[in-house]
Amino acid sequence: MSKMFYLWSKEHQEWWRPSNNGYTTEILIAGKYTQREADCVCGIGQGVAIPCDAIQAERDTPTEQELCERAMQAERRKLWKETYLGALTSGRSFKNSFIGVADYALEEFDKRFGGADA
Repeated sequence: MSKMFYLWSKEHQEWWRPSNNGYTTEILIAGKYTQREADCVCGIGQGVAIPCDAIQAERDTPTEQELCERAMQAERRKLWKETYLGALTSGRSFKNSFIGVADYALEEFDKRFGGADA
């Protein structure tokens, strides 16, 4: 497969959409263009060609903040699971089994780990 490019419009300061159909600020919506198409646009000074694989590689590399958020999310899931399973095995009788257990688990989770009111 030949190398593909995203095109950045110098005039509009946005990415070219697919099929030369306007512009977008979202790289996920941007069109992918061949080397020949990119040369035509860039040759007349309308844009800058950025290799798609360069953008993809940058997007695939998580930032330090994203790594921290992922770790915190994993920890919250682990703690929620522990709390929820604790509610299931607590021996308490729940009016509506799923909702009752979930409400109880949420209360316990908030008590242990500081919920919205903490």
